[in-house]
Amino acid sequence: RLAGFASEAVAHYFPLAFMHLRNRMAALCKQDPSLRFPFGGISLYPACTFNLGPYSVCYGHTDGSNYPGLPCTVSAIGSFDPARGGHFVLFVFKIFFKFPSGTTVLLSSAGLHHGNTRLAPGDKRYSFTQYFSGGLICWVAYGFHLVGPISDAERDRVDAEMGEGWEAQLARLLTWSNLLIDRKKLYDHERK
Repeated sequence: RLAGFASEAVAHYFPLAFMHLRNRMAALCKQDPSLRFPFGGISLYPACTFNLGPYSVCYGHTDGSNYPGLPCTVSAIGSFDPARGGHFVLFVFKIFFKFPSGTTVLLSSAGLHHGNTRLAPGDKRYSFTQYFSGGLICWVAYGFHLVGPISDAERDRVDAEMGEGWEAQLARLLTWSNLLIDRKKLYDHERK
């Protein structure tokens, strides 16, 4: 249920990114029909991690191998007092917020330095994350083969041609003014 909810939240708030990745995953599954998604395919995400604690604290980091053009999902689970610990921290923005059990946050973990604070003594916290490997997306975009060693300029050119450059990724992320239009595009695409 949690995996499906988080995936649907991404579809709701980032419909163009969701549609792009749905297309990439459909191409991957067509290329290799033996592939199976976690949780029977109720989630768009091909990878997940369970942090089983019982004292799961994540120090400040970025996930540089993740695909930056689609938010990963992080869900907090456990028995802890969110007023006393487990706050979610976005270091670049110098903000933190309560992150109670049962809450899911969507963020580009490859692009945002993030983590969470310590827990109060005796509290138990676990987390569940879903994400996309950037390498997997490139594998599909480049026609199911490795590009090999190329210069940064050549990589930028190839990424742009394949719709994976930073400008294309950014364009698929949310702008509040276009959210309803983007949702309609996803809805129409899913009905095909």
